[in-house]
Amino acid sequence: NQLTEQGQLSIGAPQFEKAGFDATQPMILSYYNVRTFEGLRSDAFTLKTRIKFDDLQNVVCPYAEIKIIDEKDASWLGLTDKGCVSNLYLKIGKTMLKGMENDFSKLSGDMATWQNIEIVSQNGTLQYFVNDVLALDVPLEGVEGRIMGLIFTFTGKGVVDFVTLTNAQGKLVYSADFE
Repeated sequence: NQLTEQGQLSIGAPQFEKAGFDATQPMILSYYNVRTFEGLRSDAFTLKTRIKFDDLQNVVCPYAEIKIIDEKDASWLGLTDKGCVSNLYLKIGKTMLKGMENDFSKLSGDMATWQNIEIVSQNGTLQYFVNDVLALDVPLEGVEGRIMGLIFTFTGKGVVDFVTLTNAQGKLVYSADFE
């Protein structure tokens, strides 16, 4: 597969060259997985993943986002470098959160190194962990229905190491290790 190499979801120089894209230019790169995740609801799931930027050239405030799409709406959670959190804009159910108005200091890290992410939706709340530290704990309102897709977006060359989704009972519903 052209998007998986060494157990990671990524796009390398050969793919950019083949597409005629100058990878030294600013970009937004997204990986889509749109489908019905059977037995998985947006108000009762756990997502685990590991992400990083492969190359941070010319990216002042690298931004990574995980978007969870359900039957009626979408939620998105971001992560950025230290000093850039005021640029974050998150949507969790019907709630919009801006970095200029909230303390998102725990939503930052060295984006050139692996960032372990865990998103837990249960009992009317959403918890967002970054490297095993609770970074966000908010009420989850207006989210209901089956999960229909995941989108990983990066403002540059982003890499995804793995993705797992479990339901409220802890049963594995989806797993990708990109081998």
